[in-house]
Amino acid sequence: MLISLITVYINWSDKRKAQTDSWRTPENTLHLLELAGGWAAAYFAQRFFRHKTSKTRYQVTFWFIAVIQNYVALEYLLKWRFSKDVYSFLKTLFE
Repeated sequence: MLISLITVYINWSDKRKAQTDSWRTPENTLHLLELAGGWAAAYFAQRFFRHKTSKTRYQVTFWFIAVIQNYVALEYLLKWRFSKDVYSFLKTLFE
């Protein structure tokens, strides 16, 4: 919850800085917040503030982070089933 609030605030702050031509928050910082668990809050902040939505490179990285985090969450819920299957398959290949 706290990471989401921080993520929204930083996105809002960066949008405001962009409008006033002030020092900007580095994109790596925004991505780090997304990676730390604030990707959903970042998505809504981007849409609400209309911030970073047209930057293709930024969006590709954002969606990569979102997909990876959702994959890891799903794997955790499924008790790492797919990862175990891949590991078993690779183990048989190299034995």
